[in-house]
Amino acid sequence: MKRITRRNTPLHDLDLSAWPEVSIDHLDTVAKEKFIALKSAVTRYVQGDRVQDIEADQGVDRESLLRALNRCMTPGPHRGHLGWAGLLPGKRVKGTRRIKPLVPKGRTGRSGLTGALGWFFMRHQTIKLAFDEYLLSTAKAKEGYENKVRHISAHGRFIGLCKDHGVDPTQWPLNMDKRGKGAIYKYVNEFLDQHFDAIVATQYGRKAKTASAAGTGTYSRLRAERYLDVVELDEHLCHFPGGWIAFDTPGGVRWVKSPRLTLIALVDRFTGLVVGFTVIFRSQANTDDVLDVLFDASEGASHLPEADQAAEPWLPRDLGIPFTSCGFNQLLVDNALSHLASQVLKRVSERLGCDINFGPVRRPERRPHVEGLFSHLERFGFHRLRETTGSGPQDPLRVEAPPKSEPQMTEAEGISLIRRAIRAYNRHKSKGAYGVRRIEQLQGLMQDSERAWVFPVLPPSLRPAPRLGHQYLSLESAGERGERQATARLFQRGKLLQP
Repeated sequence: MKRITRRNTPLHDLDLSAWPEVSIDHLDTVAKEKFIALKSAVTRYVQGDRVQDIEADQGVDRESLLRALNRCMTPGPHRGHLGWAGLLPGKRVKGTRRIKPLVPKGRTGRSGLTGALGWFFMRHQTIKLAFDEYLLSTAKAKEGYENKVRHISAHGRFIGLCKDHGVDPTQWPLNMDKRGKGAIYKYVNEFLDQHFDAIVATQYGRKAKTASAAGTGTYSRLRAERYLDVVELDEHLCHFPGGWIAFDTPGGVRWVKSPRLTLIALVDRFTGLVVGFTVIFRSQANTDDVLDVLFDASEGASHLPEADQAAEPWLPRDLGIPFTSCGFNQLLVDNALSHLASQVLKRVSERLGCDINFGPVRRPERRPHVEGLFSHLERFGFHRLRETTGSGPQDPLRVEAPPKSEPQMTEAEGISLIRRAIRAYNRHKSKGAYGVRRIEQLQGLMQDSERAWVFPVLPPSLRPAPRLGHQYLSLESAGERGERQATARLFQRGKLLQP
């Protein structure tokens, strides 16, 4: 392998502040002095000091310096590097490798074969490459392979490769009773661990893929540096059973059989605040619902009652100007059909001037703040009600006997329930807001005269374009549209003169 130096190593790998620290209290005096000298030498080398100066000051020559750096950069057990632990004396950074030929020992001839598979692969690289390709293709469920790696099938493929490449039947593994089954099983497990990120979805399922991307310590390159730099939009199907919803109509109250309620929310990544939301009485959102949320976040009216001037604010626009008409830079959505509609793309870009950043569905780690909102509402709000269906098959709330009569509530009650839950979320004291409420953190930014925060206030529209919360329909009939298009084609062909 190529030796690691400061020239061929990415800068993020040379961030010494991210290297895990180790304790050297258990070392003797000589070992401590050597560790401190090597650590100081590696630090100076990474920071750009000349090797000659390091050798003169620390007494560490170039060969020892590079060996120490390569030990620190050895991959660790938690998707990172060993860091300063690589400088500890006696720390093994390389795996064991058998060098001596295989000589069976013992009464049954099964002893003395430690490391036999590694020794075999060193002398049969073609078999190793073919076997690794088989494991990777099977784990990824490629066409022509099984949909999942099975140890017994992998062992059979390995023996088949040995026979196809002319391995001597009197040599390992063909001369053994189990033909190296235990070594192959162990090798398969290690192979799957090393290629976990590439095969987790097909080998272990979609839920494992989602869980594997969370808590890795890797932050998104799309960082929010100011309020409304990045906002996340998503839909959440509330865990309420379908019941009867009362709607106020001009003809009186009408009870309608309704599916579960769906919450559509827009969350700011910098503060974690819910800046806009809407509730629909359907399981799927459409284009108009998405535009309603964006209008509610950018130009919607305050949710505080006009008669109660002393009410505590809980949405950004409740603070008044400049939050009554704000845009944002990046809008993060998934690839749902309602987000891909041309009406959303055109009207949002024209009015708000933001970039729409599309991403895959069922990837909560890509939009962590809006997913965190939904999790918070379920755990501390909706799951505390008797009407909830629970969060999954293992939730005790799910297996309770249903009530004798179907649940009933009015439209206002359902919306009020979700409003109160979001109000409690925005006014919850958060560690991310440094121990204050999220809405109070935004108030502090607005009143910060030293930094002079500039918020993204929308300019007045230069042309009479409809607002995001309004729909517009063309009054042109199909016949008029066809006649206009035919006339335009004649003008293009030069058969009609323009007056």
